[in-house]
Formats: sequence, structure tokens, C-alpha cells
Amino acid sequence: MKIFPVLLFAALLLPLACGEEAAPEPAGNGAVTELIGKLPPRVELPENLRGALAGKRVVILVGDGFYDPELYDVRRLFIEAGARVLLASDAKRIAGIGGSEPLSDFRLDDLEHLDGIDLLYLMQSKGMEGMVHFPATGKVIGRVLAAGGYVGASGIGVLALLQEDRARGVKMAVYKGQRKRMSEGGAVTVEDSDVLLDGRIGTCVFWPQGPRLALTLIEALAAQS
Repeated sequence: MKIFPVLLFAALLLPLACGEEAAPEPAGNGAVTELIGKLPPRVELPENLRGALAGKRVVILVGDGFYDPELYDVRRLFIEAGARVLLASDAKRIAGIGGSEPLSDFRLDDLEHLDGIDLLYLMQSKGMEGMVHFPATGKVIGRVLAAGGYVGASGIGVLALLQEDRARGVKMAVYKGQRKRMSEGGAVTVEDSDVLLDGRIGTCVFWPQGPRLALTLIEALAAQS
């Protein structure tokens, strides 16, 4: 008769032994959920970079189906650096796979008329699969680079750099599923790097490297200020 309690106790311990935790409740109300469990080490902003981007405008372009930890930490780092951070998407409300439902500050089409973007971050997400091909995405990338700003792309976001032949000759950290297309577009894919900055274009392989890419971009933008 004691077998059932023992089996129940073992079942409760199994998720902890695997290092996994239950998904958080949906955040709603524009909040971004900070997921815990099996995640990359948290990236901290060095003290000398706190406030270093004061007066700078950063736009994160993200679609539906994003990875909550990437958006949470990337946005946190930019805010800690003192930048004004805005979210843009092809929809007013988007949802992360962990339940976050942030509200967009701008629609993608509106970015064409937004001046003073110092840094544009194209975030890995399901919705980005379509946005990488939108002419509006290519136009805002061109405006940011022409004004001396930086562009970062994680995961599938790199495909947007194929527009206007912008990937040609640029060293990039690219997920294996996109390497062939990026190479055909003239990019120099570096397989042993998961984060790279070449000139004013930064890339990372997938969402876990997103915060490290954000830190790299913060350092570069702060150095030119």
C-alpha cells in the first residue's frame, strides 16, 4: 500500500532532476516574462556601460512567436545602457512562446518615417520569417546604416540583410539552416563563431546568443559616442 505514495513523490521530483521548470503564466498587459530553468548564463551589463547610450534610440523589430528570454534580456541590456527602447512589429500585439504579450510601439510600416534610429535589432521569431522579405524591413535597415547606425540580427533575422545585397562580403554568425542562402547572397559565414560584428552589422546564430549580441552592439555604439 506504500508503493503509490513513493511513485507519486518520484514523479514530482522528475522535472527537478531534469533541470526543467513549468512554463510561467501568460504575462499579459504588455509585460515580458522572464523565463527560468534551462537558459544560457545571464549576461550582465558592465558598470562602465550603464547609461552609455543615453539619448540613443534603439528599435527591436520582433514578430509573433518570439523567445521570451531573448526579448526580456536584450531589452533589459539596452535599457540599462540608457537607451530609449521601442518595439516594432507587423502587428500591434504579439505573443512569445512563453506567454509574454508585449504591445508594439510602432508598426513596421511606420518605421520608414521614424528618424534617429541608432540601432535596429532584428529578433528571431516566427513572425520574422515573413518580415525578412518585406520591402519595409529592407528600407529601415538601409536608413539606419546610411545614418551611421548599427543593425543586429539574431537567427532568421539575418535573411533580411539579403535585401539590397547588404550581406555581400560581411562576416556573419549564421544558423546552419540559413548558411547556404546567406553564402549564396555573398555573406561570409563563419561556422566557429556564434556572435560576430563586422562593421556596423552584428549577427548571432540563434536566440540564446541574443543578449551577447546586444552587449557587443552596446559596446560598439558607446565607443563611437
